[in-house]
Amino acid sequence: MPITPATKPAPKVKKINLELLQDQLDAEWRPDSDDLAVYFHTAARTALHWVAGDPYTVQFPASYDTRLVRLCAWLRGQQDAEPAAILAARDAQVTALRERTWPAYRDTCTLTSHERGTGTGPHSPPEFTWAALDGVWDDDGPADARASRLPVFLSPESEAWHCNVLAVLFLNRAAKMPLTDLDVTPF
Repeated sequence: MPITPATKPAPKVKKINLELLQDQLDAEWRPDSDDLAVYFHTAARTALHWVAGDPYTVQFPASYDTRLVRLCAWLRGQQDAEPAAILAARDAQVTALRERTWPAYRDTCTLTSHERGTGTGPHSPPEFTWAALDGVWDDDGPADARASRLPVFLSPESEAWHCNVLAVLFLNRAAKMPLTDLDVTPF
């Protein structure tokens, strides 16, 4: 008679693949996107590198205490939520993105139409500016490759926007929706 363990082994968590997420973003890209969608794509592609593609397992240096760290902790708490709770959190984040963080970021951190930005890639809007990022974090100690790419935000509007983008992207993923879906669910 086989012996059955008293407890079930923990399910294996599949590591999120950064390259596959970027491929999915590429597949969802539409050349005729509005400004919100273009900036969302650009911010998402950049921010994915800050969390090494996986906000659930990323480890930040202890001295890097920012909104990004708190967002990842909050997303970890959403992992085992019921589908209805994930959808409600996603809709709240999409609403915040559309009504608060996008207008504030757009008005504070983007160039005006008569200026030329530095965006160069297919997912970079021509008016995109990196002015909202003051630099990259460095704790004056030995920096690993990922830690040297952590953002230091010049403005709270930029920090709120980039964190909100990551929240929407990963809640869309958890809800099995397109990563770039920026509409509140109709039901």
